[in-house]
Amino acid sequence: MECPECKSSLREGAKFCDQCGTEITEAEKAPGVFPVALRTIEGYGIGLKLLGGTIQEWAKSLREGEKKKRKDD
Repeated sequence: MECPECKSSLREGAKFCDQCGTEITEAEKAPGVFPVALRTIEGYGIGLKLLGGTIQEWAKSLREGEKKKRKDD
């Protein structure tokens, strides 16, 4: 396990880094896969947010097209 701030090795069960004093949270004590999984999930969240915005814009343009079509009729 390493310090997220200074990257020095941490002793087992450390609550603070011996080198820089950074507090070590429970999430940082988790196995190395956890941060990767968290970044992946966050990445999907950002992607879904962007996709959601695109879908909203598309739906808005469809609604506007329908309104214009009705107006023209």
